[in-house]
Amino acid sequence: MKREMKRSDRQVTDIKEIEDIIKRCQVCRLAMIDGDEPYVVPLNFGYKDKTVYFHGALVGRKISVIEKNPSVCLEFDIAHKLITDEDTACKWSQNYESVIAWGKGEILVDPHEKREAFNIIMGQYSEKKEWDYPDVVVERTHIIKVPLERITAKRFL
Repeated sequence: MKREMKRSDRQVTDIKEIEDIIKRCQVCRLAMIDGDEPYVVPLNFGYKDKTVYFHGALVGRKISVIEKNPSVCLEFDIAHKLITDEDTACKWSQNYESVIAWGKGEILVDPHEKREAFNIIMGQYSEKKEWDYPDVVVERTHIIKVPLERITAKRFL
C-alpha cells in the first residue's frame, strides 16, 4: 500500500539527490518482521544502482529472519541539527535529510558476487574501489543484497 507523504513540501524526488543522501550516510537501519515482532538493526552498508548491500555472520537473527520473510525496510538519515527557541517549545525542530526504502533481501551465495558486494560496502566508506578478500572470509560471511523497489526521501534544512 502506497501512502501519501504528510509533509510533501519536504519531499525529495530527484533520484540523484536521494542517492547523494544515501552515499553520505554512515549507518542504515534495517527493519524486518520476525514472526509478529518488529526487529531493527543498525548496519554498515554499501549502495550502488538502487541496491543496498550489507554483511553478517553465517548464523544469527538477521539472517534467519530474512530467510523466513525477505521483505525489509531500510532507513538512512544525516545532517542532523537541533533548532531551538528560548521562549517557545513548539518552535523547536530538527534539520535532517532522510531516506526510507523497501525491498526484498536476497542472500548471495556466488563468491564472485559476494566479492563485488564487499567492494561496494567498502566503497561506501573508502575511496579505494578494489580490495582483496581471503576465501575463508568470503565463505564465512553472508552478504545480503536488497534491490530497492520503492524509495521516499525528505529534507528539512
